[in-house]
Amino acid sequence: MNLDPEKLRCAKCDYPLHDAQLNNGPQPCYYCGHQVNAVVFPAFYESLEKGGSGETRASDAEAGCFYHPQKRAERVCASCGRFICELCSVNLDDNDICARCLEISVENKEYVMFENQRVLYDSIALQLSVLPAVFILPTILTAPASAYLCVRYWKAPLSIIPRTKIRFILAFLISGAQITAWAYLIYEILRL
Repeated sequence: MNLDPEKLRCAKCDYPLHDAQLNNGPQPCYYCGHQVNAVVFPAFYESLEKGGSGETRASDAEAGCFYHPQKRAERVCASCGRFICELCSVNLDDNDICARCLEISVENKEYVMFENQRVLYDSIALQLSVLPAVFILPTILTAPASAYLCVRYWKAPLSIIPRTKIRFILAFLISGAQITAWAYLIYEILRL
């Protein structure tokens, strides 16, 4: 199903979003490359197909939505346990959750899908190995720190935007050369 181009657009260039960019975490805009994280509630699709969103309760015996008491409760929020209608439900990691729990999850950074920043240990390690050598600072301290960061965070996620481990490799090689140079210098001093 193609979405209505007037409804969902890139925040940067206003280019229409496509189905593949929805509910899949940060995706690049097809036009400008800007990272877009579009989370669409199922009720959006219903409004395109039926022209409405959620069914009205037939009687007081039916459970109503916590946020829309006049709407029939279709699901139960997996996080807080509230009854919610189709309009309020979003499927996240095969769980239906309400808008409030989704907002709390984003604030608490509980889902990797909503992560918007990350420590770049590979860049820190590379800077620790290169900058002290340029400014003639004590590489005897920064080289082991750089090597430690390379080993410790090798398997850590690098960046929100995909990139290679070349910074880790360069940092490890440069810091290894610095450590070797210091070891040789200390050996020569002790040999005298």
